[in-house]
Amino acid sequence: MQNLASLQSENTRIKGQIASLESKLDAQKSYIQQLEDYIKSLRQQQFGPSSEKVTTNQLSLFNEAELSDLADCEESEGEDISGTTAVDAHIRRKHPRISLTDNLPCEDIIHDLPDDQKVCPHDGTPLQVIGE
Repeated sequence: MQNLASLQSENTRIKGQIASLESKLDAQKSYIQQLEDYIKSLRQQQFGPSSEKVTTNQLSLFNEAELSDLADCEESEGEDISGTTAVDAHIRRKHPRISLTDNLPCEDIIHDLPDDQKVCPHDGTPLQVIGE
C-alpha cells in the first residue's frame, strides 16, 4: 500500500511538472512567433521596396469598388506614352582649367619601368607613356 501511495504522489508530481513545462513551452512558442514576425518586418523594411507600392496585404483593406478603381489606375500607369514631346538635351559647358601660380615650386616625379616590362605580356606590343 505504501508503494502504491508513493507511486501516486510521484505521478501527480510529474504531471504537475509536465503541465508547468507545457505552459512554458506555449509561452516560448508565442515569443518565438513574435520574434519571427519582428524579423520579417525588419527584413521587409530593409530589403523591401522603398517606394510606395501597393502590396497584396494592403489590397485586402479595400472593397471591390475601390479595387476596380485601383486596377484602372494601374492600367493607365502602364500605358504607352507616345504623345510626348522631345526635349533638347542639356548642353555641358567646359570650364577652363585653372593653372597654378608661377611662384610655386614644381617638381617632376617620373616613375619608369625596366625595359623588359615596357612590352605587353599578352600580345608583345610596346606600352605607351601615360600621365604627362
